Amino acid sequence: MRIGVDVREAEGPLDGKGRVTKELAERVPRLLAANEFEFYAKQTFSLKTGKNVSWQTVSGTSVLWHRAVAKRANRTADVYVSTTSYLSSCWLMVPNVFVVYDLISFKDFAIPQRKAISEATAHDLVGLFPAARGKVTVMPLAADDGFHARHAKKDLDAVRKKFALRKPFVLYAGTIEPRKNLVQLVRAYGALSQKTQKQYDLVLAGRKGWDYDSVFSTIEQLGLEDRVHHLDYVSDQDLARLYAAAKVFAYPSLYEGFGLPVLEAMQSGTPVITSDLSSLPEVGGDAVVY
Repeated sequence: MRIGVDVREAEGPLDGKGRVTKELAERVPRLLAANEFEFYAKQTFSLKTGKNVSWQTVSGTSVLWHRAVAKRANRTADVYVSTTSYLSSCWLMVPNVFVVYDLISFKDFAIPQRKAISEATAHDLVGLFPAARGKVTVMPLAADDGFHARHAKKDLDAVRKKFALRKPFVLYAGTIEPRKNLVQLVRAYGALSQKTQKQYDLVLAGRKGWDYDSVFSTIEQLGLEDRVHHLDYVSDQDLARLYAAAKVFAYPSLYEGFGLPVLEAMQSGTPVITSDLSSLPEVGGDAVVY
């Protein structure tokens, strides 16, 4: 079988979708070695792939890119996997699979076979699109092996030094945007006693998304500039060490398709505080504080 895969999200700084796409692109061809894979992107980039992978580079923007990819996949692929967009299916004639990460676009805050990354996402999908019933498979995510509790002390000391983290800290990791509920996290930290604040800093690791200003204005209003640290995007290696070095991981998100950072922190041996909304109880089970 020849399988086409949209791998664009696996290039560059990785968010949740990018991390999932990269893991699929690097691992699945090795697991299904008897098949051939076509990786679709705008340009080739570094991925750990085997000999059963070829690249299909297609130029164009947005809708035009998807139309061109679909026409090519119709000629060369037996099945196509959409890892980040549903547009390609408008022109695909071969069987195709969507990976559905979340339904946040329909929560205010098209229908071939679908794979949802949690029961909560599958429930949302069928609720919004009843025709998807019977066509959805839940495919839970896994944390990369790099997230673990076996880091050498010198490596944890090195990451603390790199980011000038001189005190024990509570960690958040993810994009800075409203649905992550970070204004409330900062306020909760600010409500702790002065004694506790002097013992523990709050660290926000993640790039700025949309409408992030309220988080930083709250930090300023509460006078927490010296105790709340924003690290912006960090590498996978640094992130793994930050998880392991943190005293607590706090993830108070209001909506998650899966909540991979919770799993990464748990696998790193770090206590987790998270919200009891959407998919997060599926991930945390009885091992976290909600």
